[in-house]
Amino acid sequence: MFAPSWAAAGSVPPRWKPAKDCRANIQAVLCRVTPQSKEQAADPRVGRKCLGGEAAFVSDIEKVHDNLPAKLQKMFCHLRRIYIEEELEGTAYATQFPEVYRDSSGRDRVRLDGHILALSRRKVFEAKYSLTDWLNRKEQTAFGRRMEDDPSPLVPAFEMNFSGVTADPLLLYVIVHEFGHLLDFAFGHTTLRCGGNEPVCKPELAGLWPSLSWLPDEKIRPEDRYFGEFRPCYYGCEAEKTLPVENAAGVYRNFVEQKNFVSLYASVNAWEDFAESFLFYVGNTYFSPPTNSRKYFFAAIHLPGDDVINLNSRVDSGRILAKMKFMSMLDAMPWQYQPELAPTYSLEEYMRARGGPKAPAHSLF
Repeated sequence: MFAPSWAAAGSVPPRWKPAKDCRANIQAVLCRVTPQSKEQAADPRVGRKCLGGEAAFVSDIEKVHDNLPAKLQKMFCHLRRIYIEEELEGTAYATQFPEVYRDSSGRDRVRLDGHILALSRRKVFEAKYSLTDWLNRKEQTAFGRRMEDDPSPLVPAFEMNFSGVTADPLLLYVIVHEFGHLLDFAFGHTTLRCGGNEPVCKPELAGLWPSLSWLPDEKIRPEDRYFGEFRPCYYGCEAEKTLPVENAAGVYRNFVEQKNFVSLYASVNAWEDFAESFLFYVGNTYFSPPTNSRKYFFAAIHLPGDDVINLNSRVDSGRILAKMKFMSMLDAMPWQYQPELAPTYSLEEYMRARGGPKAPAHSLF
């Protein structure tokens, strides 16, 4: 069972340190878990019991590690938990690890030190979806259908794959996306700050990254909108937040022409924009063309009328080009863990923030 370690009053626990062997850390932190209630999930003092059987997932995740460039392999050292979720609405999520301890005055405090990666047992490991099949099932949920439904012919079809890799392409895709979230959390590129003249804090998006496509109120900039006020919703969506499936072709045609987002999912919010852009950057930078007989990332969309658009080529133009340059700049920086920068809150502050407007504690994917 993974439970918070409580220190005696006045004895603050030492800072957590990343693992030295990133590959071995996969097995060390893996934990299969059942769902938590909303109240349990919000309280960092609630530990999660490992159900056992984690060994069945180790090899698949190790293969992802082995297929990533060295810099991304090091991300596994910074994981304090890899949860295999028995039930999960989405496919995966990433969040920061809340470490609970008592300060010198005996008050409970929370330190966000290290990270959590969570994967759906059913969707990632059991359903045996190919990357293309999973993506097409997921995409249609933005148009009022379920992931379990067979892909609708009215929704333009995606073709996506990592070739020449030993890892499962879907698992590789999902983990790289979630690593994008973890880097965003660590560097604070997508942030919410108090803004406006209201007496109560009104969070506003701030920073260079959000400014590329987002307004402070978290809406897409007018020049980046591709279908009026429409912004896709994939999980727990009310009917008015989805479009009729008959609108799908028009949405994707506009999306392809504008070249402002790497994927429709990237236009959900600035955090998903970052993670999806990071994923496409990694795919196009570290996975070589097939003529080199090496690892290769390929993405395309099939529109009505037999139009096939190579999505890899879209990274060289439009707003996407600026986003790829941002990712290149990030890639050139040293990714050095600095424990002294880990945020610390009183337990009351943490619990209050979990219930108020803030950056997503985790993003379902």
